[in-house]
Amino acid sequence: MTSALWVTVLILAFANGANDNAKGVATLRGSGLASYTTTILWGTIWTLIGALLSVRFGVKLISLFSGHGLLPGDTAGQPDLLLAVALATAATVLLASRIGAPISTTHALTGALIGGGAAAVGIGQLRLELLGKAVVLPLLLSPLISLGLTLILFPLISPFRRIVDTCVCLVRREQAVISGQTLIHTQDIRPVDLVIGTTSECQRISTDSRIIPLNLIHWVSAGTMSFTRGLNDTPKITALLIGAGSVLPEKEAVFGVAFAMALGGLVGARRISKTLSEKITPMDPVQGASANLITSILVSLASRHGMPVSTTHVACGSLFGVGCLHKSKTDWKQVLNIILAWGITLPAAVMFGGLFYLLLKVLL
Repeated sequence: MTSALWVTVLILAFANGANDNAKGVATLRGSGLASYTTTILWGTIWTLIGALLSVRFGVKLISLFSGHGLLPGDTAGQPDLLLAVALATAATVLLASRIGAPISTTHALTGALIGGGAAAVGIGQLRLELLGKAVVLPLLLSPLISLGLTLILFPLISPFRRIVDTCVCLVRREQAVISGQTLIHTQDIRPVDLVIGTTSECQRISTDSRIIPLNLIHWVSAGTMSFTRGLNDTPKITALLIGAGSVLPEKEAVFGVAFAMALGGLVGARRISKTLSEKITPMDPVQGASANLITSILVSLASRHGMPVSTTHVACGSLFGVGCLHKSKTDWKQVLNIILAWGITLPAAVMFGGLFYLLLKVLL
């Protein structure tokens, strides 16, 4: 049973990476700064670093999602129950990843715990009141907070748009006809000009110009967001192994989950990246960086205090805030589809949790 649980938890971690690794870096692709491959690789690297460090900073989340407190007595540590929870969560997240729906692994895991626990001991034995303050409230409030902060903070950041959107261009001299934009001329033996301006200005100067973007704030914010996601999600998945009394120490369990999560991001994150970067709203690098920084701050604070917020909800809340800035260009139908997927996640995971537990009882 322990081996089966280990394999299932690693599959769940893989599914989590496929659904979540692109969320921190989707704005890089959406604002045209990088390709899908580059953004997913960048997000996966920082997710892995955050996941590995969660062994030090994610202790509270491991305790919460091992089932202790929600389930009575020794029920929380039953390997067959935790195996059912892992199977149900993995099935929910893999299905969502397959159709390109950015759902919350936290939401799916919570539903699977409820469904599996109800099948094991009855709904009346569950301490559902614990979920209200510790799980449900953070999940509901986090996207609203991130949306509101995006709308409040973006006007404050907007004046610095030109600084963030600055680039360096190497332009052939015979094509460099600019009104006051050329800052440094090279020697005659090198017929090029060094130009500093925005990306759009460089492109107007010459389609043959070599543009080197300096949107470091955006890249750093995307990496930070991916880092905090790994920090917040890894303990939740590892909790299933710890709760069942895994034969491996906690550190090795976290490392196994971390690398499976990274592999899932490299292999299967493209569909979610496409949904978040192209199908919600257009954005520029400043807006993308603002959304990422807000998400990073909220998720970091949540991880520090053991609050299981959904990175998906926080990230999408920020993107919805950007969408409010582009009302006429935002695909509100896509926004509604994402919110609908969030609403379906919990009951679907509850159903899968109960079904997998009953199926395991029959088979085992």
